Amino acid sequence: MDLLHETIDVQYELFHPDSRNEMALLVAEAFTHSEPLTINQGFSIDEFADFIRFVGGWAEQEKLTVIARDKQTHKLLGVLISGDFASASYLENYDISDNNFPPIFELLGELEAQYTQGKSIYPGEYLYLYMLAVSPQRRGEKIAQNLVQTSLEYGISKGYRMAVTEATNSTSQHVFRKLGFVDRHEILYKHFTYQGQQVFKSIEKHTGTILMDKALV
Repeated sequence: MDLLHETIDVQYELFHPDSRNEMALLVAEAFTHSEPLTINQGFSIDEFADFIRFVGGWAEQEKLTVIARDKQTHKLLGVLISGDFASASYLENYDISDNNFPPIFELLGELEAQYTQGKSIYPGEYLYLYMLAVSPQRRGEKIAQNLVQTSLEYGISKGYRMAVTEATNSTSQHVFRKLGFVDRHEILYKHFTYQGQQVFKSIEKHTGTILMDKALV
């Protein structure tokens, strides 16, 4: 265990490959419970967990993902899947031809294209905070905030100069803004089209996905 931070009852540590399945189930539960794009596309927990197991390969390779565990029970409480923004093309290898992911990947791809236009993205510079999830039973305990702060501090120790994320709902947007992230690009759900269809127009309470960044040095 690589302990990075701890509070009275929660410890924050680097992700270990042994936790891959546990991480997949927690993220799937959290996202199918409250993440608007996942809910809109009708993913089951099992379907989404399969994707997170794939993402776990990237997390294992990058060694930048932080998880939160209960000190007494050692139960996984939250995770912030992170990696190098320059290596995120790994995620494009996931087979999305026969599922509900294409509209989501298209939306995120458009945001990233806007952000990287005119920029040179080199390895070791941009820390990519990809997916933030906290167990629905443990929300309101600042676990998400502590995951982000711990990830940023670890990223700084590894020489990263910037952090970038895509926040899909008002709760995560609030968390990131509170920690100094700045809105850079937004795609509104009511305006986004995929193959001529407004696939996310029924999403309520959340206006859109925002790409945000923060200078670390």
